[in-house]
Amino acid sequence: MNLRRSRLIASVVLAGVLFCCFGVNLLLPSGSYHLVTTSFDSHLANISHVNGDSINGGTLSANASFKNLLVCASCRHANSTASKGSHDVSPEATVDTTTAEPIRVQQIRNLYDSEMIVGQGIKLKWIRNRMIAMANTWDQAVQNLSLYKPLLFMEQKSILVLPGLLSDKLCPHCRFAEDALKGGPVGELVQWTDLIVSLFLLGHKITIVTTPQRLEAIKDMEYDIIMTDYIGLLGLHQNDILARHKCRTRVLDTFGSEPLEIFNATGYNPNNTYPYFSRWQFKNTKQFWNLYPHTPDNSFLGFAMEIPEQVHTGARKDMALIYGKKENYMVGMERYLASIGQSLKLHSTFTTYLHKLRGADIVNHGVVDHTTLSGLLQSSKLFIGLGFPYEGPGPLEALANGCPYVQPRFSPPRGRLNEEFFRLKPTTRTVTSQSPYVEDYVGEPYVYTVDANDLSAVKEVVDKVISRATKAYDSY
Repeated sequence: MNLRRSRLIASVVLAGVLFCCFGVNLLLPSGSYHLVTTSFDSHLANISHVNGDSINGGTLSANASFKNLLVCASCRHANSTASKGSHDVSPEATVDTTTAEPIRVQQIRNLYDSEMIVGQGIKLKWIRNRMIAMANTWDQAVQNLSLYKPLLFMEQKSILVLPGLLSDKLCPHCRFAEDALKGGPVGELVQWTDLIVSLFLLGHKITIVTTPQRLEAIKDMEYDIIMTDYIGLLGLHQNDILARHKCRTRVLDTFGSEPLEIFNATGYNPNNTYPYFSRWQFKNTKQFWNLYPHTPDNSFLGFAMEIPEQVHTGARKDMALIYGKKENYMVGMERYLASIGQSLKLHSTFTTYLHKLRGADIVNHGVVDHTTLSGLLQSSKLFIGLGFPYEGPGPLEALANGCPYVQPRFSPPRGRLNEEFFRLKPTTRTVTSQSPYVEDYVGEPYVYTVDANDLSAVKEVVDKVISRATKAYDSY
């Protein structure tokens, strides 16, 4: 399958929020929705202007519609001033493409070959690699969009992008940039990449900063909007930027923040070690953007996926691919894996595989690129979750490639009171599985959530996926 001919699936809100920041809002189609993605050119068409007079959240159930997501109640006047003229026309309007001049849109190569990207070396290397891997499809999607929604490209904004997780000064113990190239977690980098690409292709002027020194040099410049994360908020605070531009700040927040006073203290951290997980007195938690739509208290950003135009389910082999890049994820899951391995040949993409699994062999491919991973998913009959990493994009990529997903059920559910990973995060939310969103809103025959210690239940799942051909799950 030539993935260069694939179509892009992107977040419903991903490009919509780019306009929500400036007094423009995304309206999801009414009615039931299940996954967090849709076609890139069509989701942009769902953007419409609002006057910012109200803030309405959605819910996580079916028939939900996330509307009026990002109006900052305390700074409506400031936003309307910064976006002067943005309410004059609606991007819902179309033009007669037989007579109108075509819109000149950016090509993604102008971004990934720019000094702004290349000059920051390893910090943006994984992000650049993802841009290159999906370049053809992004370019085609933005060309299509420019033909029937040209008004979306009419207004340029100045946007500061500060991925704090990539700064070794702001977060000395973080090694996201380096570890991503060696099989480390990439969920946050996926979202950062797709946000940066969307901003650029829509014609906005973006400045990407990954060091406090560079932030210090530009702190007196004016921006229409500031995109950052929890770690970046610390840098903005240290440079006296946050206090002046809090309303124009949007925070990528993978797991969500709740508007509870305990989490709203300046420098909130339960163990007095890391001052990152603080809402810094934000009055509107809609300025926090999640990877999945966890809560109507925040806003849903999402991410983009590239899937093939066709998935040949008949070509699948009796094999299963393990989700995760580190072999220590298998600790405690050996019997669960061995049970699956009795019927399907196990494959993995571990960084290293030194300790053999008792009861089943594993073919390890090492860390692979985007195209190779898609090929493995299209050859597999099952994608195996081990319980970690939490709430990443992997399960959706598997479903898009026609590969069912199985994951352990957590009993009791995991959260900040019983799971170290969540202890510092400003949310009381708990998770019932590795990917609770697909558990709740997709389900069988695409997603199976089982007690990993109940081997008869695990075998029943394997028998089901072997006996049926599962089509690719279209996320929209």
